[in-house]
Amino acid sequence: MADTADYRRLPAAIRDARRIAAHSRATLAREHYVDLLVAEAGIAAQAVHPDLARLVFQLGEDVVGSSVTLIAAYARDGHQLWHTDDGQEWPDESLVTDHLAAAADTGDGYFPAKVDANGLFRLDLGTPGNRPDPVDGNDYPQRQQPVTGDVDPNGARIRGLLELSTAHLPQHLGSAGLSRQDGVVVNSLRFGWLMWVPPDPQVHAGDYPQLPAEVLIIYRYARGLDCDYVLFDADADQVDDLPIWDW
Repeated sequence: MADTADYRRLPAAIRDARRIAAHSRATLAREHYVDLLVAEAGIAAQAVHPDLARLVFQLGEDVVGSSVTLIAAYARDGHQLWHTDDGQEWPDESLVTDHLAAAADTGDGYFPAKVDANGLFRLDLGTPGNRPDPVDGNDYPQRQQPVTGDVDPNGARIRGLLELSTAHLPQHLGSAGLSRQDGVVVNSLRFGWLMWVPPDPQVHAGDYPQLPAEVLIIYRYARGLDCDYVLFDADADQVDDLPIWDW
C-alpha cells in the first residue's frame, strides 16, 4: 500500500483534485490496456486471415470469467472468410479468444466492439497503423479517446488549452462560484480562472452528480477539441456552440 500520510494532511479541495486526477489516470490506463488486448486478438486473427476486417463472436461467461466463441470472419469487401457452421476449426482459436475474454473482464463496461440484435459482438479491424475500411457499407464507430497530452522528444508533456469568455458561465458560477462546485478543479487567476477538463466528462459527471450542467457542456466541448484545460477570461472570444450569459 502506498504511503498516504502526506495526502491525509492536505486540505480537502486538494485531496479532491488528487483523487479526481488519480481516477482519471486509472480509467485511461484500464481502457488503454483493453485496447491493447483487443489489438493482440486482432493481430492473432489476421495472422490466420490477412484480409480480415471484421470479426464476429459470442461473449459469454464460464466459472472463471468471460468466455469468447468465434462465429465468423469477413474481409473488407464483406466477403465471408470463415464461419463456424462450415465445420472448419479456427487454428489456435484461443490466441484470439483469450485476449478478447481478458479485455471483457478488464474493461469495467468499456469494450470496443458492437453488439447486434442477435447478441453477437462485431469487432472491426484494420491493418496495423491504419483505420479500417467500411464493411457492408457501415462505417466503423469512432471512440472518443481522451487526450492526456503529447510528449515531445525531450520528454516535455504538451497539453491543449481552450480560451473562453467568462460569458459562457452563468453569474452564479463566476467569481469564486466554480471553486465551490463538487467535481470542479479550478484555479483563480488575476483576470479569470483555469479549469481542468476530465478525460471522460460523462464518467466524471457520473462520479459527481451535483456537477453543474453548464460546466459539463463546457467539459464536453473542450474535450472534443483535445483540450485538458479551459482558461476563462473576460476578454476572450465567445463561441457560437456554447450558451452565453449576459452579466
